[in-house]
Amino acid sequence: MLPTQDQIKAWTTGRQFHPYYEKSVEYENDMRVHALGTYPKELIEERRPNESVKIHAFRKKIFISPTLGTYGKVSTSLSKIRKSSDYNIVFPTDKNPSTIAEDETLETYCIQKIPTYKSVDNWFWSICFNFMLMDANGIVVVMPTTFAVAPNEYIKPYPVNFSSTQIIDYVKDQWYFVKSDEVSYFQSGNRKFQGEIYYYIDGTEIHKLTQINSKGDYKVETYVHNIGMPPVVTLRGVVEKDNNFYSLNRSRLYPMVGWLKEAVREYSDLQAGVLQSMFPSYWYYEGQECKKCKGTGELIKKGSGAPIECEACHGFGNMPVNPYEVLKVKAASIGGVAAPTPPGGILEKDTKVIGIQDARVAQHLYAALSTVNMEHLASTPLNQSGTAKEWDRSEANNFVYAVAEDAVRIMDETIYLINEYRYSFIVSDKEKRKAMLPIINVPVKYDIATDETIANDIMRMKDAKFNQLTIAAAEAEFIARRFISDKELRDLVLTVFEVDGLAGKAEEDIALGVANGWIRRQTAIIHSNIKDFIERAVSENKSFYSLGLEDKKAVMLKYADEQIAMDSSTVKLAPPVK
Repeated sequence: MLPTQDQIKAWTTGRQFHPYYEKSVEYENDMRVHALGTYPKELIEERRPNESVKIHAFRKKIFISPTLGTYGKVSTSLSKIRKSSDYNIVFPTDKNPSTIAEDETLETYCIQKIPTYKSVDNWFWSICFNFMLMDANGIVVVMPTTFAVAPNEYIKPYPVNFSSTQIIDYVKDQWYFVKSDEVSYFQSGNRKFQGEIYYYIDGTEIHKLTQINSKGDYKVETYVHNIGMPPVVTLRGVVEKDNNFYSLNRSRLYPMVGWLKEAVREYSDLQAGVLQSMFPSYWYYEGQECKKCKGTGELIKKGSGAPIECEACHGFGNMPVNPYEVLKVKAASIGGVAAPTPPGGILEKDTKVIGIQDARVAQHLYAALSTVNMEHLASTPLNQSGTAKEWDRSEANNFVYAVAEDAVRIMDETIYLINEYRYSFIVSDKEKRKAMLPIINVPVKYDIATDETIANDIMRMKDAKFNQLTIAAAEAEFIARRFISDKELRDLVLTVFEVDGLAGKAEEDIALGVANGWIRRQTAIIHSNIKDFIERAVSENKSFYSLGLEDKKAVMLKYADEQIAMDSSTVKLAPPVK
């Protein structure tokens, strides 16, 4: 039921918000600075409160976000969850009631017919995923594309994101009052004005409030959904405060914010330092005074009597010196002081501070990555002394798993609401509707390591003399990533690791093993001829790479036995395939 007009007025005029509104907006803005690269006005100006408006304006003009790329690396790496081999959305094929048309099933709608995005999967990973990382207090409202639905028409629900700034008030699991990005237009006299649109959402209805005049009156449209709960999905993240009515959350990336703020502040100072210290500054003996302002640097604005900056000398009072022109020096008057010789020069500057600032910004960015176990994404080498620690892949995987759980929960709840919208009037049995829902696996096989980190892992394993099979498995992972676009080469090299029991072993160790009978002749022959054997196997059977491991090994053993039969006295060793 729609609240009273007085209550609506309190919300729309900014007199009432939920108790966590200011804090949730603060958290959202903290993340937006780094997620979108917006200029952090308060962040920089609080560091330099005594600077003039002109200097602050100049800082803004030359600002380039140093944290946008770092934040982007993390979000891009996390988006690889979608590419995990064990991530999939599986709809049941035998649970659709006969009352639902074949081209209007839940699976068809969620995979092909979601407005704008076609599928729930596309909507989440292209829109909602970054929204989830940036604003943990945001919500997704699932609503129909139109409130006017014909009795014989399937409802077309779609998900809409609302940020913390837009969530004016709510009581958890009961109702929400939100401001839309949509706008209305109304006429007043001969002028057209832009108005606001709000939504009030509860367990049975959605009310759309459209402003119709400058007095703050609203036209109300109502849609009855009767789902029994607000069709709202909370993004959540890490819960900071929670009770029966409200909750305050932080993004899982929020631990980065403190270090990212430091990087932004110091980078702005670094820009100023580069301008002041890296480029030559000229000094010169004061020339003739400006004729327009008579050396005062100011002019009186006509009509107001207020002083304004002289445009001729830019407020200096003296005519500016152009470094591309000859400097003119007036001779000393009788009894006056002569100009110094030379009458100008270049200031010497200490540029060491630039290097210090640059290193500090890099350290802050690295520290930010470390807070979410993503330091392997830093441009600084992992093994650089005093800067980086060894990357803990298991800790990173734990963090990624938490993000993956959030992603799956949001998609699960969104699809649940879509299902209720579309089929609650057709399939009255709630259990039968639940049986139509898909299973979305929370993936655990992540591809977040960079080529450099895997290569470093392999080097450390070899230095620590790990088991050869472990090293071979790590090398196989590296090969699978490195040659992902060259399937033929990738399949060849991975098959080498599968069927060559001596892969990675030193040739002298193999020769000694064969001589002492520790290594079978067939195994050594396979190792020595592995590339030729695999190429022959593929030429004889185009599906060789698709065979099981035992079948592949049987083919290799067959070729080795043929080799022995041809020349049983010679075991010729060759370097392994690289």
